[in-house]
Amino acid sequence: MATYALDFEKPLLELETKLAELKRHAATGEGSGTAGNLDGEIRRLEKRCARLQQEIFNELSRWQVVQLSRHPNRPYMLDYVQRLFTDWAELHGDRSFGDDQALIGGLARFDGEPVMLIGQQKGRSTKENIARSFGMPRPEGYRKALRLMKLAERFGRPVIAFIDTPGAYPGIDAEERGQAEAIAVCLEEMAGLLVPVVSVVIGEGGSGGALAIGDNPFTERRFRRVGARLLTIPRATEFINGEDDRGATRHLSPRPTRPVSLDAIVQQLAERPRTDAHTSDGSTSSLATVCDR
Repeated sequence: MATYALDFEKPLLELETKLAELKRHAATGEGSGTAGNLDGEIRRLEKRCARLQQEIFNELSRWQVVQLSRHPNRPYMLDYVQRLFTDWAELHGDRSFGDDQALIGGLARFDGEPVMLIGQQKGRSTKENIARSFGMPRPEGYRKALRLMKLAERFGRPVIAFIDTPGAYPGIDAEERGQAEAIAVCLEEMAGLLVPVVSVVIGEGGSGGALAIGDNPFTERRFRRVGARLLTIPRATEFINGEDDRGATRHLSPRPTRPVSLDAIVQQLAERPRTDAHTSDGSTSSLATVCDR
């Protein structure tokens, strides 16, 4: 059960806490009342939780969706790697400046098929977030991503990109090393890759920092030599810019997509919106349901 809750989630968290306490009493035989009474109360609270969950998540405002896309309990790229892929081997460095921990990538297998994984990675603790720049890549991160995509093309491996970033790192050092140029080159090279590219928005997608490893929907079809798809986990968001400009926020809903050669992962991620998509179990199960087909 989640221990962190946004303001609009707190009534649900309180009810889930009571339910968990009742289940503990029923399992240990503690508390007053017979086992039959406890079972009846548990069933009643479970129905209330389900009803309240639907009421809360069916009437979300745009800002609440943004909050869910940034929820600290939401799974990050490495959570998906751990649960859905095997033989993960991370690759480091851009062969030019250094290794950016905000954007990671490496080789893995999905259902036995070799793939290349890239994506932004945030931290769980303050120390880790500082090391990973809160998921905001610098130029060396995008150049590393491009190096791995070209490596995947050389060996015929499909590319799966996980997008979860407030935007590219806005520091002076990043601008001095060519932040805009690194993003532009990524966009240009991705449009001509000879292997399938599947980009999945798993949290927030801010500005060019997200587009740099995503399938650009505005790229002319004649420049796309192979199938490319941009998918989304429920309750994800994409921004025109990296700031909290609510008017520029586009709410991404799950939508069907046509499959390309990478089997089920390029199909729609969820057949219906999940109310728990901002939790580790909820989001990974949305993707795992497709992967298991």
